[in-house]
Amino acid sequence: MKNLLFSLMAIALFSFNANANEIKENTINVCDKIETNPDARPAVVIGLEWGRASRDCNGNGICIIITTRDLSPYQLSTTDNNSLVFKADARGLEAVRARFGSNTIIVEESYKLTADITKALGLPADYTIRAGRYTLVADGNGSYAATM
Repeated sequence: MKNLLFSLMAIALFSFNANANEIKENTINVCDKIETNPDARPAVVIGLEWGRASRDCNGNGICIIITTRDLSPYQLSTTDNNSLVFKADARGLEAVRARFGSNTIIVEESYKLTADITKALGLPADYTIRAGRYTLVADGNGSYAATM
C-alpha cells in the first residue's frame, strides 16, 4: 500500500513539474521589434501661471510654464512644422474663460520657453511664444487647442 501511495505521489510530482515547465515556456513572449508611430508627436503636461513675468505675474499673458507630472488641465505639443500647440481640457477652458472672459488667451508680451520644455518637445532652444491673441477651438477629442 505504501509503495502504491509513493508511486502515485511521484507521478503527480513529475506531472506538475512538466506542466509548470510547459506553462512557463508557453507564456514567455519575445518581442524583437518595437513598433512606433512615426506621426506621433511628444506632448508635455504643464502647470502654468497666468500674467506677465515683467509685472510679477500681473496683467495678461504667460508668467510661468513648468513641466509637471501632476494632473493638469494643460498640455503642450507640436505640429509637423514645429509650431507649438496649447491644449486644455474642459476644466482648463473654464479657467481660461474665468481669466480672459472668453476662449481667447491674451499674451501681452512674448514668452521664451524654458530649455527643459523645448528639449522635451523637440523645439529649437530659443522658441518663444509671441505676444498675441490665441483662441482655443474644440479639437473633436474633448479638448480645446490653439496654435501658438
